[in-house]
Amino acid sequence: SSSSSSSSATAKAKTPAKVAPSAATGKQKTTALSHPPLRAPSENYKLVTLLRAHGDQDLGLNDSTTPVWACAFAPQLDGEPEILATAGGDNVCFFNCSLNEMVAKYTHPDEEFCTVAWTALPTSQRTMRVLAAAGKQGDIKVIDYVQQVCFLQLGGHAAGVVALAFCPFYPMHLFSGCEDGTIIWWDIGLPQGDTYEANARQLAHFTAEDDIACISIKFLVGHVFVATEGGHVLRLVADTKMEGEHTLKEKGRHTFKQPVDSVIVLDHNMIVCKLQNNAQLLCLQPTLEVTKKWKIVHRLKHTPCKEFSVKIGGSGDLLAAGDGVGRVHLYRLPAKYQPGKESPVEPFMVLAAPSTDCKVPVRQVAVNHEQTRIAVALDNNIVALWVAE
Repeated sequence: SSSSSSSSATAKAKTPAKVAPSAATGKQKTTALSHPPLRAPSENYKLVTLLRAHGDQDLGLNDSTTPVWACAFAPQLDGEPEILATAGGDNVCFFNCSLNEMVAKYTHPDEEFCTVAWTALPTSQRTMRVLAAAGKQGDIKVIDYVQQVCFLQLGGHAAGVVALAFCPFYPMHLFSGCEDGTIIWWDIGLPQGDTYEANARQLAHFTAEDDIACISIKFLVGHVFVATEGGHVLRLVADTKMEGEHTLKEKGRHTFKQPVDSVIVLDHNMIVCKLQNNAQLLCLQPTLEVTKKWKIVHRLKHTPCKEFSVKIGGSGDLLAAGDGVGRVHLYRLPAKYQPGKESPVEPFMVLAAPSTDCKVPVRQVAVNHEQTRIAVALDNNIVALWVAE
């Protein structure tokens, strides 16, 4: 493995537009993101590089105390390199996965970024890869990756933002979760021209009774799943009425005795959640009936982790779950519920901690759409990149 510390492009100085709850409305066209077909699933991955780019500028590569809280692969566009975004400290870093090096960095003073989410916007000029990033300051920075411009800041939360998720079928629609339990449904609009003019607006909001940990979008339009520190997995429905009114309402939940720090939606509408300090990951089958109890359809054997905020990742039927000592457990999710099967599903592979120094909590794992790359964000200012063999 190698470490990358290459020079980065600096985000252009541009005063971003501020968006408050009463921002102007307007209709924009929508499109679903397209992806290349999956190749044959890989059952083996190898470590190709270690990246350290966050944290104190004076310490540089010696900074092992700044956590990398989040990582996410950009939507893949024809002819474009695969890009990974990572968040930690006061900056967001962008890595070219083919070159295994950092190609850009966005810095916002006094921020501590802890969550990111990608989308691809079909503007009139080009398909624009856009990253939303947020943290303790409570507003959401929206960045054009190619131009390295933060062209929009969304202000509406009263505390730190800990979760972001774009809707895959409406790429302008963003859901943000605040540590105070508030969730906001945004339409960021379609930026036009050099001024990035867009009719960004709040559509609706919802307030949970306890702190938010994670947000995931179900691949049926309008279903938003939320993990909370109070032990709940909420199913919210985002709806648009005939009169143009938007609503975000709870339509079901599953409650555990432990905090839920991560939830993800994978193939077959499988809802996978990770509980704090639990020896199993749990796969849920939500019901559309509000009063009917959700069913646990699979249990995945895992290592209990006392640390909170350890986010799982995945793509298709591949689930990747980090633990408290730098490892990542990989699973193939069964397609169907198997009644009577009580023994938990074993991981088909465990990615070892990259080094002795990396036996620290895994903060987030990201898997690209093709399942060919896995990124691991670690608590010691390291991002490990694994590729399929």
